[in-house]
Parts: sequence; C-alpha cells; structure tokens
Amino acid sequence: MKESPGESGVLVTLQPLTKLICLIMLTMMTFFARSSAVVITLLIVMLLLSYFNRIRIGGMKWLFVPIVASIPVTLAVFILSYWLESKSPHTAIVRGIIEGALYLGRLSILLVANIVLVRTTDFRRLTEELRIIGLPATAVLLLATAFRFFPVLLDEVQRIFEVQRLRGLERKQLLLPSCWLPLALPFLVVTIQRAYELALSFYIRGGAEWSQRRTLAIRPLDVLAVSLTAGVLLLQVVYGGG
Repeated sequence: MKESPGESGVLVTLQPLTKLICLIMLTMMTFFARSSAVVITLLIVMLLLSYFNRIRIGGMKWLFVPIVASIPVTLAVFILSYWLESKSPHTAIVRGIIEGALYLGRLSILLVANIVLVRTTDFRRLTEELRIIGLPATAVLLLATAFRFFPVLLDEVQRIFEVQRLRGLERKQLLLPSCWLPLALPFLVVTIQRAYELALSFYIRGGAEWSQRRTLAIRPLDVLAVSLTAGVLLLQVVYGGG
C-alpha cells in the first residue's frame, strides 16, 4: 500500500515495524486499562493522531456502524449480567453502563489504531522488515494478506452499498433482515473474487520470497516511539491500569 498524498505527519515517516510493535503494545495497554479515564485518554490520543496525520477514513467508516448499532445490546448484556450477580437494579444499571462503555471504548481504540496503521503503512516494507527480523515466510504472508485484504474489502462494502442505494435501498432499511441478502450475497462473491486475485498476485510475485535483502535501519524517531509506548505500558501494568 502506497502513501496517500492526503496523509502526512510523523506516523507516515515511522518504520512499518515500529508501528506494528506500538500497535501490539497499545492493544495490551487497552486491555489492561480498568479506569474510564485511561480508556478515554487513549481514545482521545488516537483520534488526535488521526487528525494531525490527516488520516482518511474512507470506506473504513463502515467499521463503526456495528459498534454504534450494538450499543443498546452491549449495555443490556452488561446490565443483565450484573443484575444476576448483585440482585440490585440500581447497582446493575450503574456498573453495567460503566463496564459496557469501557468495553465499547476499548473496541473503538483498537479500531482507530488499526485504521491509522493501515492508512499510514507501506505493507511491502512491513513484509520485508518482518522477514529481516527472522519471522517465518508463512507467518509474514498471512499477516501481510490480512492487513492488505482488510481495506480492500471495506472499499468493496462501500461500493456494494452505494450500488444498492441507487436501486432504492435506504440506510434505515439496513436493520431489516430481509434487506441483508442484497448486500451479503454480492459481498460474498466479491470476497471470493478478491481472495483469488490476491492469491494469484502473490503466486506470480513468488509469494513472500525475494532475492534482495536489506538491513533494518533503526532511527532515533523509531526508538523514541517504541520507548514512549513501552514506558506508558509499563506504568499501566505497575499501577494496575489507573
């Protein structure tokens, strides 16, 4: 994936491997967080990084639809579980809303972080750097395919929806099960087609193998990014997530 002219900032200049390591540590940080203040802070930081690096959401905005649509169900599940545990409606409602909101906040953080990674990373460079550090070719191929396939499918989802919208499908009808088939069936066909094209492309290029070997150049900015993220993660673990 090549850099987009509209995307700029420090994240674009970081090495792909640096961003992947920071994403892994951010994931650990998010799940260690037990305080709403920590979750909100992490979410604000990710949104600010997206804004100042001019991250284009594009078709990935559809990833937020399931999260928004699942808010009532998620809160209801948490409230019901605490109600069965405490037998107190007031306690169940308060704890259920807090824990449900934390759960949705964690999902939002990871979603925004993955969008940032996809939109600012050259995955050909990431594949090379993973091979340089000794990761097996099969694992590199699976990881690169997953990251590359992700934005492609989202763009296809947006295109399918726009086509169906021109045929009369309205946004409010997406909640009706009878309207899912006109979206699900084309998406299934496109997924199979794109998977075949991607597999064929890798086969023609020789899979995850290449003849040119490069060294992994570690720059001060990459060291700073990893050290900063690792330091915050360490504080998170030591102080119990706030």
